[in-house]
Amino acid sequence: WTTGNYTNNAGLPQGTRWQGEAIEYEVTLEPHRNHWLLALDIPTQGPPNSRISLAGNLLSKKPVNERILYKATSHTDYQLQLEPSASILEYARQTPRSGNPQARALAQQWRGQGLKPAQMADALLQRFRKQPFRYTLRPPALRGANSIDDFLFDTRSGFCEHYAGSFTFMMRAAGVPARVVTGYQGGQLNSLGNYMIVRSADAHAWSEIWLEGSGWVRVDPTSAVAPERIETGVSALGDSEPLPFMARRGGDLIYRLQLRWDWINAGWNRWFLAYGPELQSSFLERFGLADWRAMILALTGLLTAFLTLLGGLLIWQARPRSSHDAVQNAWLKFCQRMRKAGITRAPHEGPQAFAERAGQACPEQRNDIRRIAALYIALRYSLATHPQAGLQRLHKAVAQFKPKVSKTS
Repeated sequence: WTTGNYTNNAGLPQGTRWQGEAIEYEVTLEPHRNHWLLALDIPTQGPPNSRISLAGNLLSKKPVNERILYKATSHTDYQLQLEPSASILEYARQTPRSGNPQARALAQQWRGQGLKPAQMADALLQRFRKQPFRYTLRPPALRGANSIDDFLFDTRSGFCEHYAGSFTFMMRAAGVPARVVTGYQGGQLNSLGNYMIVRSADAHAWSEIWLEGSGWVRVDPTSAVAPERIETGVSALGDSEPLPFMARRGGDLIYRLQLRWDWINAGWNRWFLAYGPELQSSFLERFGLADWRAMILALTGLLTAFLTLLGGLLIWQARPRSSHDAVQNAWLKFCQRMRKAGITRAPHEGPQAFAERAGQACPEQRNDIRRIAALYIALRYSLATHPQAGLQRLHKAVAQFKPKVSKTS
């Protein structure tokens, strides 16, 4: 899919209606070197030097190359483009000239049954619900020319772009104007500052179909397969999917520290992006900072202390844990004594094989070595009748064992 010609026009199209109260909000946007601005659907007013496209996108006149803070207004109850031109509707029905014969045949079957556009959309959503479709971030590869057929009739595994793309193709093949829409769905509420954090992991794709009397109507095929992805975000996918650390929304100390740091950083950005030098100086004086140099020094100290604490926590978490397995510890102690005597156990070598090789190197102690190995094997791999007594014998045998390697070995 490629970007359509909807972004080449400025201003919401005629026939767009909205009702209810407007939502006014503030956004701090990180640089992404594109023209789009994050906004709730549907933006009706943006910041200076911005425009609203024919598809309802809020766009900056210049690429966003640095962090910016802006205010916008949106209406979430709306009808978009009730009376589009014939060329726009025809553009939204286009499909490649060939490929995906199974999908095209199913779409033509619906047309032959006299289904209306909304009924066709519902038929495909029911197919997603009832057949073994699966949402995953690790889908199998699809063939280029017939990728829609492969997904709908073979693999049935994919993420939001697979479902949105196949849904849109099927609608177009059935003669229904449709388009893929990309943006963000969900986010995380940072209760410290009462604001939403929207990350790249919250990126989402859905579809819109044009219905007479309703305009462009949003349809999210992913919700038919994985409603938990829509209701609670990507964190609902669990540890089996390749999610970034913060997208998992865990509860450990590092996670909470990062949320607190984001709150501090968000407050910093809001103050220093929104206000002029006088209020900036007033803000610094509250913390006993005379100027920017003092502020930078204070921040450097705080950052150094934070990184030191974080590094200490990471080192503490990564520290080697001592084993509490008494049987394994006794066997490792025996192997360590043999290693000091020049007989090292290979990683792939089992206890019995190692005991035979060690016995050849220490022929005078072959029976002792075999006894230690037999005790270890009995305690480790079999149902010993008296495990505590066996463990005592193993510890005693290892403690008394002093390897004597034969000089001729």
